Amino acid sequence: MKLRKFITKKYILSIFAAAVNIASSEAQVMVFQETFDDLSDGTTLSTANTDLTYLRIGTNGSIKATSPGFFGTGASASITQSASSGSLSGIGVQSTLQSSNIYTMAFDFRPLDLTGDFIIGVGAGTSFTGNATFTGAHGLFWLQSDSGNLQRRTSSSQWSNIGGGTTLSLNSNNLLHIIANGSAASASYTGGSVGAGKMDIYFNGTLLDDDVAVTTTGLNATGFRMYNINKGDTAVDNITLWAGAVAPVPEPSSGALLVFGGAALVAVRSLRKKNS
Repeated sequence: MKLRKFITKKYILSIFAAAVNIASSEAQVMVFQETFDDLSDGTTLSTANTDLTYLRIGTNGSIKATSPGFFGTGASASITQSASSGSLSGIGVQSTLQSSNIYTMAFDFRPLDLTGDFIIGVGAGTSFTGNATFTGAHGLFWLQSDSGNLQRRTSSSQWSNIGGGTTLSLNSNNLLHIIANGSAASASYTGGSVGAGKMDIYFNGTLLDDDVAVTTTGLNATGFRMYNINKGDTAVDNITLWAGAVAPVPEPSSGALLVFGGAALVAVRSLRKKNS
């Protein structure tokens, strides 16, 4: 096994996230993670070469790996929709995630074309098993980038600006971390809590929306979906979901990086000895 393949960003992310969660009394079990690490540049994504169970490529659309990717080692996935006629291209998991009315989702994304809408949701129902656009009532939460304007879907079927107004920049790396609580009781996570029927939205490590309403309360989510519609091109990576409330993974301090780096170096040297 080559060292480059052995120490991928998937394992680094998993180890670091596990270390953070071990230190937390609110540790949760990760139910899904896809990092696209092993895909070659230009590979069309499928349910066979990823852990995804849903892919839809619309008219004049594509979903391909970009390697090297935009977020560390390995590949990223580019969801491209060139047609502006309402066709969509997207990815997700249909109905096989652990059923829960509290969900945390985190992922990296980079807008490569801000035209059109980039939709993200976690929930249950035909919005997650079919190819049509979403139904609000099917989502524990729905978020979107509307031509670069970051928004959340409210229970009144309206869009509300995240953080009072957050505009994405073209070709900029971003991280979204959403903690959505559709239950009837508040939920705690390391460093914070989220009220019943509320969600916290972190953007690039900053809490932009604190205790804002989820799209649908009392809904047990079993899937997720993200897609571009009416044109647009978005690179995504490191898609991770937890059934429960999980705090954002903090940027590692210099001390933590030294410790982690030292442990990785020891692992590399040990592996070299075994292979020599």
